[in-house]
Amino acid sequence: MKTRKSISLIRDHVGLDKKLKSKLSISKNGCHEWNGAKNYDGYGMIWFEGYSWATHRVAYELAYGAIPQNSKNFWVLHTCDNPSCCNPEHLYVGSPSDNAKDCAERCRKSVGWRLWASQDPNFDPKRKVGTVYYEYRNEIKTLHEWAELFGINARTLDQRFAAGWREEDIPTPANKYKRHLSTDCTTHYRRFSGIAEVNQYLANKEKKLKENKVPVSARIPDWMKSILENSAIKNDRNFSLELINRVKLSLTEEEKKIAGI
Repeated sequence: MKTRKSISLIRDHVGLDKKLKSKLSISKNGCHEWNGAKNYDGYGMIWFEGYSWATHRVAYELAYGAIPQNSKNFWVLHTCDNPSCCNPEHLYVGSPSDNAKDCAERCRKSVGWRLWASQDPNFDPKRKVGTVYYEYRNEIKTLHEWAELFGINARTLDQRFAAGWREEDIPTPANKYKRHLSTDCTTHYRRFSGIAEVNQYLANKEKKLKENKVPVSARIPDWMKSILENSAIKNDRNFSLELINRVKLSLTEEEKKIAGI
């Protein structure tokens, strides 16, 4: 049987644990985010004792022990659906079939969801499920719409978003690809599985804006208010309008919408 890579091959477990924890940060949802190198699918990668390791696998085995070589459940899966998470409490072992099922049920793959969904007697084969959307520079489009806009293969673009490429590097044509572009992969792109998630996100965003509504007058500096008052007294309408237009230009589209401008 082929030898599967596990920490049983590692001599210095203490050193490996120390190296792993040196690049972890805890997020609000409890994920232990890996802040080092990642592969195109967003999984953390670490080099130790001559081998490259997936950080979530290392985290699991350091916490619970090496997975037996003859185990049918040799894959380490996430309950949080966050590839870079290394929190042992968010990890569990499963088979390749379990992994494929998770991908389908969580709409993380474009292929396979129909196979699992078809087991439901109420399954509608015409229903579109799991269309992937990404938010890029405050604009939301489907993955294929972004791919067509940038002239890049959808799978390649999906890998770039997942890896966290810098915003300015995302549209780089494939024939001008440079390996160094993938070294600074810390940007987070919001990913949506289906239009329902997009609509819910936009609804929550609009609700939050209304709750945090700030009057436009509050954004005007005191010195500008003074000038506006003086110009109003002098009836210098043109000068007042010029300053007001400057304030409008400093507002975001959401703030203009709330202010009714």
